Amino acid sequence: MKMRVAITVCLAISLLAFAGATSLELVQKHVFAEEDFSVLFRANAPLSQHKAKITFEDQEKTFTIPGKSTGMFTKNLVFKAPDKPGEYKLEGEGTNNAVKVEKPLLILENVKLDKNEIKPGEAAHLEFTISNPGEYMVYNVAYQLVLSNPDHYSFNSEKQELGNFKSGESQTKIIELKAKPGAETPTSVKLTVEYIFDGETHYRTAEERLSVDTSNWADWVMYVLVIIAVIVILLEIYSILTKRVNPKN
Repeated sequence: MKMRVAITVCLAISLLAFAGATSLELVQKHVFAEEDFSVLFRANAPLSQHKAKITFEDQEKTFTIPGKSTGMFTKNLVFKAPDKPGEYKLEGEGTNNAVKVEKPLLILENVKLDKNEIKPGEAAHLEFTISNPGEYMVYNVAYQLVLSNPDHYSFNSEKQELGNFKSGESQTKIIELKAKPGAETPTSVKLTVEYIFDGETHYRTAEERLSVDTSNWADWVMYVLVIIAVIVILLEIYSILTKRVNPKN
């Protein structure tokens, strides 16, 4: 009898401990610097409806936990990892979890246009470097350029495959963008790098802006000369009219 009571008490204590328990679980095996990572929040019933808050560094996610007498409530959350590797803390709703941020898999750096403004018929060159500063091999690295006004420019819009990048490997590339004759519209220049690690596709992006100088100095010179000629003619007419009104004796 005493044994049965003891078992019942232990079971009750276990159920009470389990009730309302919360957890924060990392969905990915790895969390890399400057990349998004997913977190699964779990809460076991019984639950009272209330606002919940989960924090990670200076990021905060709020949501409502519904009232439940049985079962479990789950919520997927997405945070962005800091740019520096290290150990960070994810916490809220009476629970926490350590997040180990590793070196980035791949970085896109030194992205620059040699000119931010060109004339129709002229070309600008976009230079950039892709490198792997991390500890893992990344696969199927590729880059692609997208312009907001592609019809005004000549450039290679096809995806360019670079293959696999081992740890420490880097490549620098240069893309030519030429303004077509008659081009007048500025454009945003968006560069996207994609790569695969552990079966998932990751992305890096950068954006520049390119303008077209539509001014034509020959037209301006002609315009100024016409204005001067008009002024000279008006002065001559004024002089003639003045002589007629006030003829010399």
